[in-house]
Amino acid sequence: MQHSEADERAGPGAMTDQSTAIAEAPFPTRRSLRQAEQAQQVEQSRRARRAPQGAHGQRGASARFTAVDGFRGLAILSVLFYHSGVTSRGLFGVDVFFVVSGFFVTLLALRELRRSGRLRLGAFFGRRARRILPGVVLALLVTLVLVAHFGTAAEFGRAKRTAIAGMLQVANWEQLAANQSYWDSLGAINPLGQMWSLSITEQFYLVWPVVLLIVWLLTRHRSAALITTLIVLTVVAGAVAPLLFDGSNSDRLYLGTDSRAVAFIAGAAAAAVVEAWEARGGAQVARRPRVGLTLASLALFAVLVGASVAVRSYHDAWIYQGGLAGVAAVAALLTATLCLPGNLLARVFHNRFFVEVGKMSYVLFLFHLPVYWMLQTLSGGSVSGWAMFAIGAPVTLVVSWLVHRLITEPIRIRPWTRAGGLTAASIACLAVVATGLYLPSLQSLPGTAAEAASLTAGASAPAPVPTLRPGIAGGAPRAVFVGDSMAVDWAAALKANAPGAITTQDEAYGGCGILDSDEVMTAQGWTQNKADNKRACWPWQDNLRLQIAKGDVDFVVAHIGWDAAQQRIDGNWMRPCDAAWQQRYTEKVGALLSIVRGAKHPATVLLATDQINTVVVGDKRQVRCFNAAIRKPAAQEPDVRLLDFNAYICPKSGCRTKTPDGQALTSDGLHLTPAGEAAITPWLLTQLADAQGSLPAQVDSAKPTPTQVDSADSAPTLVDSAKPNGDREP
Repeated sequence: MQHSEADERAGPGAMTDQSTAIAEAPFPTRRSLRQAEQAQQVEQSRRARRAPQGAHGQRGASARFTAVDGFRGLAILSVLFYHSGVTSRGLFGVDVFFVVSGFFVTLLALRELRRSGRLRLGAFFGRRARRILPGVVLALLVTLVLVAHFGTAAEFGRAKRTAIAGMLQVANWEQLAANQSYWDSLGAINPLGQMWSLSITEQFYLVWPVVLLIVWLLTRHRSAALITTLIVLTVVAGAVAPLLFDGSNSDRLYLGTDSRAVAFIAGAAAAAVVEAWEARGGAQVARRPRVGLTLASLALFAVLVGASVAVRSYHDAWIYQGGLAGVAAVAALLTATLCLPGNLLARVFHNRFFVEVGKMSYVLFLFHLPVYWMLQTLSGGSVSGWAMFAIGAPVTLVVSWLVHRLITEPIRIRPWTRAGGLTAASIACLAVVATGLYLPSLQSLPGTAAEAASLTAGASAPAPVPTLRPGIAGGAPRAVFVGDSMAVDWAAALKANAPGAITTQDEAYGGCGILDSDEVMTAQGWTQNKADNKRACWPWQDNLRLQIAKGDVDFVVAHIGWDAAQQRIDGNWMRPCDAAWQQRYTEKVGALLSIVRGAKHPATVLLATDQINTVVVGDKRQVRCFNAAIRKPAAQEPDVRLLDFNAYICPKSGCRTKTPDGQALTSDGLHLTPAGEAAITPWLLTQLADAQGSLPAQVDSAKPTPTQVDSADSAPTLVDSAKPNGDREP
């Protein structure tokens, strides 16, 4: 997506006829490759001597565009910082890449059109393929192998689908079709989470040369008409997101090609302005007083940084109500001003470090999430945002520099025959697809006897699954689940693994609780806004009331761990240790009990604690306060029972991460895998039987003692991980 090619910075026609002839030879030899490189260097030197003085004493276009490379380098560093999870602010680095990509490819095409009157589409697509394919193929292959070895089966399945969609240039639409959000609110890194933006860029590259050629012909090669047309197209593209936004489709608009096209077209309009300025001899004009230009660039840069800092989450409504278009326009104007001589801000972006980072920004973008994912996986998800950036960013820089210098750049500058290039590209694409289809996840392969023994070491035999008594309406008892995605998983677990023992009604919703807050903010800074909360979470009382009115509900099971995250209620942010939060919780639990007790045969309510290491909260003190609040009504109300999920999932020996047969318990540190659902089902049935009074006296744990709560033996169906939990909830 973000390209910094030497031929784009130095202008078209960098190779002489001699080097072109060598490149078109059917079987280029090592000697012919050296001759081609020498011819290209001679031609570039000749053009550089002939070119007018550019910015800061350097010659030609390359000096002006070096500042754009530096600008892009700063943008990729902001992306690395944003994706490390330190903060949710700093969103618009990718938008800068889109703008700069549109700027460079349009400028290159316009120069060719101005010089020759035609646009060689084959040569254009060939340059794009040489730039894009080597890096993306390598990144996909390496990532698939790493996820197969270190990731869960669910992660590998997701990576395979993304890799194949990425090679087909439709990863953004595949992500939307799979109902995957742009960024995981729980901090679980997707190692191929960058592919959506690469697919959008590649879709733009496929369509834009044809569109630009049509516009060029319709405007009769006149710069003013061309610029005006591109500005109109920018305005039209900028209206897409505001017209489609309905308050609940932020992922669709953030990942959609139609709503993101405005950034590329804005960059194209800026390129048309710069190319027209060059065509009229602007590059030969001596330096003019630079204070006004510098102040304008500084103001644009300040607006861009301010907009990035103002974003709390990519769900913020203003982003889709004109924000995407506004940011694109500002970034495009800033890019254009950095191409003009006499701009002091350009000198800052001429910094060698920024420039070199900008030149390899494409490879950096490809590899930073696989590196971050490996750090998160190897640390068991315990690495902080600052540690992720402090370790992950340097590692990514080193890896990307090696890939850029040793692999992608040599492939890009190597002269390729058409047949050779098509053959190499086809083999590379087939390699990715074959790997995605046929490489097995090592986590799903049977291990050795020693590995199996190590997984089950210390785990007692599973307790017998109790039989539930018939429910109020006769037959299997009925349970209604409310709360967040863990409640969704529990309902799914019982439905799939105990269909005859109990019937379930899932009234839970991911990211919801019972507090009816205006906004929710997770430990990773992800914010769920009021529109989403009102649509998905607030109706819980009405939904529960409808189920209770049927008169056949035996249990109401509530896992509301999402309420332990920061809540904004009536304009104030609060957390479980705050008195205001506890008061709100008491009110909402009272509302829940009032609904349940309105039935002729009131159901038993089971309130669940949350695991002490939940990634939603990220603060064990707040989780302790939350769990203490959960315990209070269970101790005081006769029809409320404690469902001590924390004691089950995080006993003294450590928080559990695997099932007895060694499969991953969760897919992202929170949500249960199918194997995890199967493993947790006996525990859920035991708790329901306990609440129903179906357990023998020696098994009864309705009001568990502290010893029972902390005992690893109270949760025998899962195995302990090797991670001790010395700071667990007492």
